[in-house]
Amino acid sequence: MSCTWCWPIRSVLRDDDDKQTIFRKKLLVIFACVMIIDTFYITPVNINFGQNLLAYAAVPQGIAALVFMAHLMITKRIANIFVAILLLAVAAGMLVYDWMGSITMTYVAWPFIVILLDIALICRLPHWVSVVLIGVVCFWITLCQSETALRWGLYDVTWVVSNDIRTQSYDCEKPPCALGLQKGVLYAAANMAVFLFDYYFTRGFAHDLYREQESMQNVINAAEWIADCLSRFDLISAEAAITT
Repeated sequence: MSCTWCWPIRSVLRDDDDKQTIFRKKLLVIFACVMIIDTFYITPVNINFGQNLLAYAAVPQGIAALVFMAHLMITKRIANIFVAILLLAVAAGMLVYDWMGSITMTYVAWPFIVILLDIALICRLPHWVSVVLIGVVCFWITLCQSETALRWGLYDVTWVVSNDIRTQSYDCEKPPCALGLQKGVLYAAANMAVFLFDYYFTRGFAHDLYREQESMQNVINAAEWIADCLSRFDLISAEAAITT
């Protein structure tokens, strides 16, 4: 890893880290850096905290990412509690993004929590982390669908989205207004990233499971062959099976 921009990853690796630990550290460092960049991009743009909830959502996930990175660089060890806090902070931010996207009819953000679940599984976090993430998403989907069915005012809250953003979304002949090519490509790429990353992680789980099953089957076959050789007092074949 000779690239100059890889120093955050190099700074958290230990000489005795195995391949799985190195992969987890790389994944978490990249994820945390993306959240930090996201925070420093969104917060200055949405500086009017009183009118736009997006800045409130960005700050906690940025702070959680900074604390996680600081702890990982100092100790060079993955602490489950800091990973869990980071994932939960990002999940809360994603739901706020999704709320804003639903109000302006521009984008859907809650599927990103699928990636958070993948990270929780890869890092072997306590089961309660996945349960909380799944429960929050199910609650949010229920809330959104109840708004669709009953129109009780979830999308009419005025302090969530600033008037400027509402004007950009609805001030046209046939609202919702066009987003523009740049935002359209960005949102499309973000949603495709969720699909592709989830497939990548799921494929990794499947391949590891297949290799483990194949290895276990080979051990069982060898044990059966050795037992058969011993039952026939064929010590030479049994010894050959053990040594090979």
